[in-house]
Formats: sequence, C-alpha cells, structure tokens
Amino acid sequence: MWLIIAAVILLDQMTKYWAVQALGSGHTITVVEDFLQLAYAENRGGAASLMSSHPQLLTLLSLLALGVIIWWARTVPPGDRITRAGFALVLGGATGNLLDRLFRGGFFFDTYVVDFVDAHWYHRIHWPTFNLADSAICLGIVLIFYAHFRLYRREPVEAQAAGAAAEAKE
Repeated sequence: MWLIIAAVILLDQMTKYWAVQALGSGHTITVVEDFLQLAYAENRGGAASLMSSHPQLLTLLSLLALGVIIWWARTVPPGDRITRAGFALVLGGATGNLLDRLFRGGFFFDTYVVDFVDAHWYHRIHWPTFNLADSAICLGIVLIFYAHFRLYRREPVEAQAAGAAAEAKE
C-alpha cells in the first residue's frame, strides 16, 4: 500500500513539475487531435474549480478528508488487496494535490493545484482540466466501489452455501 502511495505522489509531482516547465509559458501539446491536449492550468478550486474563492477552506477540508481516508483505509482487512490498492491510489492522489495547495501560491492564501490534461470534444465540450493525482483518486474510488460490490454479491452466496451445509449435516 505504501509503495503505491509513494509512487502516485512522486509521479504526480514529477508530471506537475514537467507541466510547469514545458507548458507554463502557454505552450500546448496536442496528444489526440480534437480530443486531448496538454495545457498548463492553475486550479484554485476543488474538483472542477468548485469553491475557488475559498482556498483556505479547501486546504482545511483536504487535510480533514485525508485524515478520514487514512482512518477508513486502516479498517480494510490486509487480504482485501483491491480495496487497499484503491485507498492507496486515493491517498496518493489526495496527498499530491494537498502538496500543491500547501506549496504553490501563497501557502494558505491564493493557493492552487497544477492541472494540465485537457480532454475535449472538438473544443466544444470540455472535461475539467485535471492531473495525475485526480486520475489516481478517480481510479481508486472505482476500485473501492468494485471491491465493495464484488464482496456484497459474494456474501449472500457464501451465506446460502453455509446454510445449505448446515442443513445437510442435519
């Protein structure tokens, strides 16, 4: 779990550093014509720039959320590798974005997160610009939900099998 967290933080910070150096001057790189480009952006808000006028509150909420995620992740059994990987991705991504909030801009005031992946459809429909940390968070949430629903579907089957075995003994 710690290896995944460290890898996400390291890759996130390295890609953000690259984005600042390569794209910070307004340069864009087209990856897939009319669909995906790399372009530097400073996100002063949360997801999709929500609450951009309250960076202090976002930093405090990020710290609180990180604490809750750490507490929740510690309740996951060691054998549940998918859920643990999901939490590791979420923790790594949340930490990567929190580091931006703490060290980019004015420490606690006027802070921002570096985003640079710009997905769009012929420049008409835009997905909010994002970064590797955001992707890790989303993938982690998907893994956590997948593991939860997989376990939820398996428990009734196992309970039925245990009940049938008990009946067979009688």
